[in-house]
Amino acid sequence: MNTVWSGIWIVSFVAFALGHFSRRRTRRISLAVLIASPVIILTIGLALVPPTPPSFLLEWPRAMWLVLPVLAAWLGLAIVGYFAARLSVR
Repeated sequence: MNTVWSGIWIVSFVAFALGHFSRRRTRRISLAVLIASPVIILTIGLALVPPTPPSFLLEWPRAMWLVLPVLAAWLGLAIVGYFAARLSVR
């Protein structure tokens, strides 16, 4: 778990870079993909491993609940990085 928390701050720099895209639609789509990427990666990962005895549909909400603190930090850092790029600090 420590490796997740040590590298999660990078998402704010990625969102900061995405905030500098010239087209508004490209910025918003890339921010949405960045915010949804941990959920997509976890879902694909759960789909590729053999299912536990109940089923994949019962395991997915449990996995989402376990990674909720990481997802909340990911969302917060992405939003802060994106809006920091959009603000002018002159």
